[in-house]
Amino acid sequence: MELNDGRISFFSRGEATGVNGQPVDDLIWVHTCWFNYRQQFIRERKEQQDTVFENTMDIFIRERQRVPIENDMLVTIDGMTYEILVINPDRNNKAYQVLTLKEVN
Repeated sequence: MELNDGRISFFSRGEATGVNGQPVDDLIWVHTCWFNYRQQFIRERKEQQDTVFENTMDIFIRERQRVPIENDMLVTIDGMTYEILVINPDRNNKAYQVLTLKEVN
C-alpha cells in the first residue's frame, strides 16, 4: 500500500510561557509521517451514530515510526486538529497501524 494521501503531524501537550510570563498550554511537535485514509461506507457511518466513534475517521500509518505513537498525542491534518481515540497495531505483519481520530473542537 502506498501512503500518499498526505502528511500527518503528531504533537504532545506541553507548557510554554505566555506574553505576561504566565504558563500557558502549548502543543509541542513530536513527529511527522505519511498516511492514508481508510474508506468508510455509509453502513459503517450509520452504525457509529450516537457512539463515541461518531464523526471519527481511520487512517493508516507505518507500524514502525521514529517515535512511538501514543493515545495522549494530538495530530494535525490539513490544519485540522484531532485526538487519537484508538491505536490498532498490526500484530502479524508489523506493516501498518490504524489510528482512529476525532476532531477537537
